[in-house]
Amino acid sequence: MPEEKDISSPGYQVLEKKVLEVEARLSLMEKIVARIDGTLEQLEKRVSRIEEDIRSLRVEVKEDIRRLDEKIDENFKWTIAIMVGGFIATIATTIILKLLLG
Repeated sequence: MPEEKDISSPGYQVLEKKVLEVEARLSLMEKIVARIDGTLEQLEKRVSRIEEDIRSLRVEVKEDIRRLDEKIDENFKWTIAIMVGGFIATIATTIILKLLLG
C-alpha cells in the first residue's frame, strides 16, 4: 500500500508553491500569446490593405503609361507632318525659284 502524503509537510508546501508559480507564468504566457495573436491579425489586415493599394496603383500607372504612349504617338505624328511639310515647302520654293530665276 502506498503511503499517504502529509500535505502539511514542508516539501509538499514548496511543491505547491512551485505549481502556483508555474500556473502564474502559464497565465502570463497565455496573455502574451493572445496579445501577439491580436497583433498578427492587425498586421495581416494592414498587409492586405497594402497589397490592395499596390494593385490599385499598378492599374493606375498602367493606364497613365497607356495615355502617355497615345499622346507621344499623336505628337510624333504631328512632328513628322510638320517636318515633311517643311521639306516639301523647301523643295517647292527651290523649284519655283529655279523656274523663275532661270
